Amino acid sequence: KEAQKLAAARHSLDWKAICCDELMSQPPPFPPAFKSVIDSLYGMLTNHLLGQTIFENQPGLDEFVHSVSDRAGR
Repeated sequence: KEAQKLAAARHSLDWKAICCDELMSQPPPFPPAFKSVIDSLYGMLTNHLLGQTIFENQPGLDEFVHSVSDRAGR
């Protein structure tokens, strides 16, 4: 939030650089299970939105949603 405030005061959109370079702060890395979900999200959405297989071995939208719900324990 502090980096975003500084960027706004400077009329800049690059709050991420302020966060990393000036405030020496970075978010913690994603847990491995979450990263694998995000990695498959891109391929699944690309295939779904284009209506064709661009990325092989990706689940369909419904299958993806169910697998994420199952991982979340819902």
